[in-house]
Order: sequence, then structure tokens, then C-alpha cells
Amino acid sequence: MLKVDIIYGGDIYAPNGASVLMRKIHEASGLFFNAGVEHRLISPSKELAKAENAGTLVHNTSTLKRIVRKITKYSLIISLLRYHRNLIVPANKALDLYEKMPVKGDFVVFHELWTYYAYKRRFKDATAKTIMVIHGDGDLWKGQYIDMPRFKSILMVPYRKRFEKLVLESDRIGFDAEQPRDYFCKTYHYDEKKSFFVYNGIELRQRPQMTVCDKLRLICIATLNDRKNQMGILNAVGMLSKENQQKVEIILVGDGPSRKALEERASHLTSPITFAGTMKEPQYYDLMLKSNCFCLYSKEEGLPIAVIEGMRAGLPILGSKVGGIPEEVVNGKSGFVVDLDDTQLAEKIKWLIMNLDTLPEMGKVSYQLYVDKFTTQAMVNKYVEVYNY
Repeated sequence: MLKVDIIYGGDIYAPNGASVLMRKIHEASGLFFNAGVEHRLISPSKELAKAENAGTLVHNTSTLKRIVRKITKYSLIISLLRYHRNLIVPANKALDLYEKMPVKGDFVVFHELWTYYAYKRRFKDATAKTIMVIHGDGDLWKGQYIDMPRFKSILMVPYRKRFEKLVLESDRIGFDAEQPRDYFCKTYHYDEKKSFFVYNGIELRQRPQMTVCDKLRLICIATLNDRKNQMGILNAVGMLSKENQQKVEIILVGDGPSRKALEERASHLTSPITFAGTMKEPQYYDLMLKSNCFCLYSKEEGLPIAVIEGMRAGLPILGSKVGGIPEEVVNGKSGFVVDLDDTQLAEKIKWLIMNLDTLPEMGKVSYQLYVDKFTTQAMVNKYVEVYNY
């Protein structure tokens, strides 16, 4: 029986992709065990079974947090303080728990960079093999730059180089899609033979039936922020004629720092737009069943689980050509992927409005792609292959 220690410094209840994946992997412990792998999730967060908010999409964003985030964009000092408090401190707490364990696993696996970085600095003589799984588009800093642009400062160059050097020392580096893996290997000159990708997976459900309706009902499930780019969706809808805008209903599930700006933009559109706020998976799943298209127009992604949830709900997918999103869509058959170009997105939205009768069939193709590639069992099988490599 292989013993695998997953050390995770992040909040396992958080809405980000890595945290959601940690919950999915934890829930699949039985499947891993049946395949000869004993997983141990080591995290400073509270016990999973006692989590009242596990599965909640997003947490409310306080006014103070919004102010700090705005200041972060202009201050390197504030950026570093946030970086230390939100990433490094939790990472070290997780490592404290790991250090106290009398028996260590055969592998140490990390699903976020900061805990891996702290591990490499603390356990320089460790003999366990390390596996680093990077959730993003293959660029180590792109996501960080969106939230903390001052990290681009020349003052941060020595730190970034030291960080990258330690990351490249991992025994194997994985990704949640093929495109990010390819980009990383080429950009950072990493040995492709030591790399891998495993598609994220969620538990199997039967495909719901979709009926043709007289409107395009778009749903987007994501934190309301610049990276998820809901503003781009509203801008694209704003390019449509008023007549066509009235044929689109939009539901934005989630909360975040962009909410006020999005509400202001929505007030200038004739499309009905609902800000559904924070909710748990059963609630937003019901909203997906009342929709007929899932849209995620992010600026940076790995392989978003929210899109997989949309596929499982039998929805066509309208997404941006970033990270692994194109691998979740059969372009033209299960949905469309577009460049980060609001005009392109507007054209596809208009096409969908004009061809509402095609949505049920596109949804069938989307669901079948989910069954073929993005179930929990498929994810477990692939990770077991990685551990036995």
C-alpha cells in the first residue's frame, strides 16, 4: 500500500479550484484505497466532516478587504504583507502538523506552490519524493500578478528566481490540463518526461433533460473578481442590440471585490441580470438546471471545476481560450471557446440567441465529454498511475 501525504496550506473550505479539489480527493479516499493508495490530507483547516460551509462557493467580501485589495495593486509592501499572511503563514502551519507525524509517506504531494516552497526550505534533507501539482495556465506568476501586480517589480526578481529554482527541483510536476503542462515545460525548460497532467473530476450524476426555451439563460459560477472577468461577459452583452439583450438572462453566482462595479454595469443593460450571491453546491446546481448555457470568460485558469459542473448539468459551455478550458469544450459541438475579446464573445452569444434549438443537443455532447474524461473515477485512476510511475 503506497502512502501519500498531501500537505495543503490553503483553506479547504475556500472556493478556489485547489481547495475544491482537495475536498474531492478527500471524498475519494475509498477509491484511492481500493487502488492501493492511502491518502492523508494534512491541513491546518478544521476537520472536513465538521465543516458547515464545505461546498460553499464563495465567502462574502468585507469593505475592509476590498480597500486592502485596491491598495495592494499599488503597494509592494502591502502586497508582501498580504502574501505572508495569506500564503506563507498557513503553509508553515500545515508543515508544523506534518513535522509532528511520526511516520511519513512515500510521497509528499502539494497542490499549491507556497507550501511546497516552504517545505523545500525547511526539509532540505527529506528523502520522500515530492510531487508538485500546479493549478493554473502554466505561468507561475500570472495569477499572482493579477491580484498583486507589484510582484512584477524588479525588486522581486531575486525572490522569483529563487522560487522558480526550488519548484523545478520537484521529482515530478503535474497540471490539471495538457495545455498548461506544455506551456510550463517550454517556458521553464522543464523535462517533459517528469511532467504529467490529470484532469479534475467530480462525482457522477445522471444527465438532466433540457427543453428548448425562448431565451438564452447564461449562468456563471465564480468569485466576482477581475481574474474571473464577469465584466467581460456584461460588456459583450452590452454590444448586442437592445432587442437581443432582452433575449438573454444572466445569473452570476458568487460574491467578491468586483460586485459593486458589476452591479453598476448591469444597470445600463436591458438584460435581466441576477446576482445570486453566496450559495452551496446543491443551490447553484438547481440554478444550473434552470439555465441553458454555462459561461466562464476568465483571464487565467487551470482546469476550472465549475465548468465541469456545468457539463455534468448538461449545459453547453461558452468559455475563454485560457488554460485547460479548451480541453473541456468540443468547439462548435458542446459549446464555444473564444479569445479574450469581448467582440468575439458577443458574436457567440448572438449566435446562441439565434439558435436556441441547438442547445439541448450541445448539452448532450457536453455531458458525454464529462462522463468520458472528468469523473472522480477517471481522476483517481490517473493519479494512481502517477504514484506508480
